[in-house]
Amino acid sequence: MEPKRQVPPPEPFDVDNDTPEEGENFRVPTARGVLSAAEIAALLRPDIPEDAFDAPQAVGPRQICDFEVGGEGDLLTGDAQTLAAEMTLALRKHCGVDAVLALRAASHSPMSQIVSSHSQPAVLVLFKDRVGLQNAGLTLDAGLVSALVSVACGGDPVAETGRPLSALDGRILEHMLAPLAAAIDPSFQIVCVETDRSAAFAMLAPGKAMLADLSCQLGPVAGRMIFARIQDQKQTADPQLAAPAISATVTARIARISVPISKLSGLVPGSVLRLGLPKDQPVELLSGGRDGPVIAEGEIGRKGERMAIRINRCTPALKGLPAKP
Repeated sequence: MEPKRQVPPPEPFDVDNDTPEEGENFRVPTARGVLSAAEIAALLRPDIPEDAFDAPQAVGPRQICDFEVGGEGDLLTGDAQTLAAEMTLALRKHCGVDAVLALRAASHSPMSQIVSSHSQPAVLVLFKDRVGLQNAGLTLDAGLVSALVSVACGGDPVAETGRPLSALDGRILEHMLAPLAAAIDPSFQIVCVETDRSAAFAMLAPGKAMLADLSCQLGPVAGRMIFARIQDQKQTADPQLAAPAISATVTARIARISVPISKLSGLVPGSVLRLGLPKDQPVELLSGGRDGPVIAEGEIGRKGERMAIRINRCTPALKGLPAKP
């Protein structure tokens, strides 16, 4: 049996030349002893060349979009143009009228504007939803109405100016435009067709509406339609149709970047961090926290004295959220 080998005791660290400064209560053992305070600081904050990053620049106030000025901009115009396209399709496919509608202007205006905007005699077609709220309306020039009635009776579209519309004309127009109401909104149906301006004003519900001023070309007849729909709709009294009080957390994310600690610790007021994104990069809206799915994209602006985001695009992930019961 071989004798047990004797292992010599380890040599003590030589700390005479690299003793930590007074007040330090830790030592990092190395092959030669311990690291000095300067060496530890160099490891934690490596020496990065000065030209490794852009020099800090002064940050001025950012010019952001004011959502209070000029309505809702492109979104409002886009919605109105979509409405014109849907109404054109409905008139041609469901009403048998080869009319072409084009958007003239879109705005947020009082509901009564659909009647007062017409300088010539006009006809009001009033819509209600399934709850019975009269929250939308359509006005047409009298000449355009007579052309529609002529087409409904099998004739050519001719604007008979100066001819007062009869009760029968109103019934014909109501029957012709019934499919148009369902095309605008499946819950819509026509309440009445009114030719008297005073009565039309009395029937309109108060409130701010999305107003689409449309031109209508029906054969040789050029007319005008104005559609308006109440936006600030009050909550319906029917509890089965009322929207439930459910809320969700939505996070707005501009960008996510990695920054060296040495750069981050040197930030001062006026420093600039480049995000590496184009200046028109949209803001992402995430559902369920900062690591949730992106449900929409938009742009930053302000609404009054508060920051706001205007939605430009919705992603398919939005459809996966719980729907209304």
